[in-house]
Amino acid sequence: MPRYTKPIRKYIICTIMFIFLLIPSLLMAETLIKFKPPEDKNFCLILNSGLTDYSQAQIKYIIWTQEESELASIEKIIQQTNLTWKKSILRNYFQNRAYEYIAQITISKNEEAEILNTYLSLNRKMKKFKAKVYMEEIIPANIDVNDFLLKNNVVNLERIKISNMTSVTGFAEGLGQGIILNGRVVNLQIVTGTKNLRPGKTILAFPALY
Repeated sequence: MPRYTKPIRKYIICTIMFIFLLIPSLLMAETLIKFKPPEDKNFCLILNSGLTDYSQAQIKYIIWTQEESELASIEKIIQQTNLTWKKSILRNYFQNRAYEYIAQITISKNEEAEILNTYLSLNRKMKKFKAKVYMEEIIPANIDVNDFLLKNNVVNLERIKISNMTSVTGFAEGLGQGIILNGRVVNLQIVTGTKNLRPGKTILAFPALY
């Protein structure tokens, strides 16, 4: 038997054992990479955008419908949100009726993700009805609207500037299909003032201002 057979055999056995021990770590790493949510899919609301020092915001949810036959089903859904809803009956000049449900709360920075999920959940559940769902987040300060749009990869933009206020509509992934506005698909609108405007105000609305 050649004299190098034994060391070579020992080297091969050690290599196989090393690979065998490494497999669980590799599989775990692959799993973490595979299931890690892509960061650019997480829409960032105002407080967590890093563009304001404010730690609280006002949130308003609005559900609007003209279908009286759907009210019982809609009310059953919104009762599951643990929010306090105020119902109003609206009439136009021709005395046509519409029904509006509004819920308003104050939130902190760490509640924003849950707040957005509630809006998206309501949107999905109301698709079976002839109801429209809106959400607005409001802070008493101006922000850099360009940085906000860039941070959230907002596309399909249209800007309107009136006096010291700028309004931008656009589309961002993960916020639903949105609505058609001026021939474009949009699912958000943000309105903010210029930096020298005091007091400031910023409104972020989905899919647009109500």
